[in-house]
Amino acid sequence: DVFPRIPFVNRSTSFKSKPSEIILWLFRWLCFRISIGAGLIKIRGDSCWTDKTCLFYHFETQPIPSPLSFIFHFLPKWMLSRA
Repeated sequence: DVFPRIPFVNRSTSFKSKPSEIILWLFRWLCFRISIGAGLIKIRGDSCWTDKTCLFYHFETQPIPSPLSFIFHFLPKWMLSRA
């Protein structure tokens, strides 16, 4: 069994059928919109993107910080401006 410890997975039908084409296209559309939106906010957004200073405070304010965020926050500013 692939999921021996997950009690609510229906093992008889899991992963046996492909997702429908409409679901695949909607997922691709969602990924495209998120990617374009992330790029456009950098072009039209705050001046920190053009000044390359957004990473100076990003590691403090990200929604789900990683364990390495604390270390990255204290990197030298010249390194963060090139990232």
